[in-house]
Amino acid sequence: MDDMDRAQKLRQMSIGQLVKRISASTLDRDFMGLPETGEIWVRTPENLKDYLAHVLHELREPWRLRCMPSGGRKDDTAYFNIWMKKRDRDFPELRPGYTPPEGGDDDGGDDGAPPPPVV
Repeated sequence: MDDMDRAQKLRQMSIGQLVKRISASTLDRDFMGLPETGEIWVRTPENLKDYLAHVLHELREPWRLRCMPSGGRKDDTAYFNIWMKKRDRDFPELRPGYTPPEGGDDDGGDDGAPPPPVV
């Protein structure tokens, strides 16, 4: 199969199929170099690219992208809607236009940081 046939085949696959291929447990090489990963990137809307980069490049957890749209829809938009919900729930700071909550993160609790040195 030549490169044009492969590219055509990738364009015909759903986002779900592409994600399934890059997150396969039997994958014996790095998923970042796969043409499927490139196809996912090209199709992903701009407002989700930070989320996609975070999941694939920083976390290296392509399985986080796996989902099943409800209502029988399996088009790209159905998958992207689920990704937006996951992004907003799990990583709200990646949402375009995100502003941190007032008052910062200091809740008075132990944040796990080592104590300051005693002089």
